[in-house]
Amino acid sequence: MALKNVPLTNMTQCLEAWATWNGKGATVLSSIDVNDPKSNDLILSELTTILSGMRQALDAMHERFDGVPKDDAQFGLYRQCIHMFDQEFMVKESIHSIVKESGFMSKQQLTGSISLWKAEAYLDEDVIKQLH
Repeated sequence: MALKNVPLTNMTQCLEAWATWNGKGATVLSSIDVNDPKSNDLILSELTTILSGMRQALDAMHERFDGVPKDDAQFGLYRQCIHMFDQEFMVKESIHSIVKESGFMSKQQLTGSISLWKAEAYLDEDVIKQLH
């Protein structure tokens, strides 16, 4: 899975890119075999690429936010959105660091990590919908 440098010119594109990468991440995590850690090298490499894509989307969100005037009616909404995605990205990085540790994970821990990845607990859908 190669990371393409796609120009994200508006917040909607950033949010769509994030959602795409998040879905890919959930799929990749679901394919990890805790009983055969050596077979997971390619999968973990793909997860690293996915995190890079999510970082690219997050950086683009920051760039869009930097261009929003402070007196814009949606300034606070943008700031809230950026904060949510920053927090969620830290969760994704933590999950990545956990699953890449050889021999650490049980099936239950992997299931919990997948659920946490999919849940995106820091993201408020109502805020996101207001930005679309």
